[in-house]
Amino acid sequence: MGLSDTFTLDATGQPWFDVDDHGEARRTRWKRRTRARQIAYIDDDTSTHQESSSPLKRLKTCGLAKNPDVVLRVHNGRGFATGLMACGNIWTCPTCSARIRARRTVEVEKALDEHCKSGGRIGMMTLTLQHDDTMPLKETIERLNRAWNDLTGRRRYRKLHMALTGTITTLEITTGTGHAGWHPHLHIILLAGPDSTEATIREATRGLHSAWSGLVNKVTTKYTLERGLNLVWFGKDSAAAAKYVNKIAKEVTLTDTKNGNDPFALLDDSDHKHTAMFLEYANATYSRQAQRWSSGLRRTLSMQPELTDEELAEENEAVGNESLIITRELWNKTTETERLAWIELAEALDLFDST
Repeated sequence: MGLSDTFTLDATGQPWFDVDDHGEARRTRWKRRTRARQIAYIDDDTSTHQESSSPLKRLKTCGLAKNPDVVLRVHNGRGFATGLMACGNIWTCPTCSARIRARRTVEVEKALDEHCKSGGRIGMMTLTLQHDDTMPLKETIERLNRAWNDLTGRRRYRKLHMALTGTITTLEITTGTGHAGWHPHLHIILLAGPDSTEATIREATRGLHSAWSGLVNKVTTKYTLERGLNLVWFGKDSAAAAKYVNKIAKEVTLTDTKNGNDPFALLDDSDHKHTAMFLEYANATYSRQAQRWSSGLRRTLSMQPELTDEELAEENEAVGNESLIITRELWNKTTETERLAWIELAEALDLFDST
């Protein structure tokens, strides 16, 4: 499916996130989480909301030990720590986001594969609206969702819906360059029936372009982009679809330091503007779902019941070799830099033992 170099299965059969490139991505995520934690305390000092409703509250303890001992394990040369607390915030925590999105990507891949094995076809529709830096993120997301909800009630969409087994909808948010502002958009994976063809699906979506443009113009004064509604067709090629889905997941998951459009890149410095933007982003995404499966789709594809983001983030990896044990007291009083050094030491010890 194209992810064999990124995901393996642990002893319980769950996908395990293994994407660090010699520790660089891991160090980037941990550094960004440290900055996000600092912003959480800034939010406490400046915000009028109650701490219990703060979108960054759980970040303060994310990565601290919850068990008496922190066990460092190594798998395929990659070290990781178990027995830690996880905030489970897919939007604002770089480490939890990577873990959650990785597992959800594997789930989607399995769904696409199962669907194609039963004769189904696959497409992906992307919906966006024009935006600029005068538009608050929360308002822009709400406008996007409102237009999408209205579209699904239209006769033209129902014609497309009749050809589908179900949909998987993902909200992606990036930051634009210059005066582009926030860029929230929707990726809708279309799981079409065996009798569907590219021509019939494209014909069904063609009629949605003008409807989408009209709906967007009702909720914003901005005209839609020329490619406000775009369809990519994969047909029966689940591997190609999975590769495309993985590409999208990597853009918003793996904290690529070269990707300046990633909201987590706002955490790379202490600039006041970036801090304010990240706080806006945290509040706009608070309690918002990143991915939605249409009703009954998981059951149709014989998928297990969906776990919450918090449950996915707290899953324990049971792969690899036990290398080092650090007491909770020692782990919690050391810096992130020292903790990363222990993990890298575990990797070095494992490499030494295997030679």
